[in-house]
Amino acid sequence: MSWVEKAKSAPQSPGVYIFKDGSGKPIYIGKAANLRKRLEAYIRGNLHAERLTKMLQQAQDLEIIVTTNEAEALLLEDNLLKREKPRYNVALLDDRSYPYIEFTMGDKFPRVLLSRRRPRKDSIYFGPFASASAARKTIRLLQQVFRIAVCSYDFKRKRDPCLYWHIGR
Repeated sequence: MSWVEKAKSAPQSPGVYIFKDGSGKPIYIGKAANLRKRLEAYIRGNLHAERLTKMLQQAQDLEIIVTTNEAEALLLEDNLLKREKPRYNVALLDDRSYPYIEFTMGDKFPRVLLSRRRPRKDSIYFGPFASASAARKTIRLLQQVFRIAVCSYDFKRKRDPCLYWHIGR
């Protein structure tokens, strides 16, 4: 079955699609709120980018992964892009990554914070989160409920605790 036939029979639900070359290597990864509608745009040729036209000429297969919602499709696409590094997704391969909630277990008083950096061995991570504001709200709630340290404390300088310590948080 060609990629065109697969695209025509795609479900009308959110998900991720992966165009592959003759050897089965991903050459383009995309997401859509409605897979069939998005893939039909490729069939009709309603594309403005020259690189996508070239990509379609090389495409031999199409893989479709259905997700439960758009946020899940967004996260899946991001993870696949970082893992596969497809040739024609140049515009989307940036250094920005989704936020994680990090618990700094290596500190004397562990903190919980928003992190986009590479994982450290002495920290525990939860995520990724599609929304940084949702991750921040979660962090504030965790800090209030479990009285987790908000600021870092430098024991070498022996300075006073932060404001949150003084107000019982």
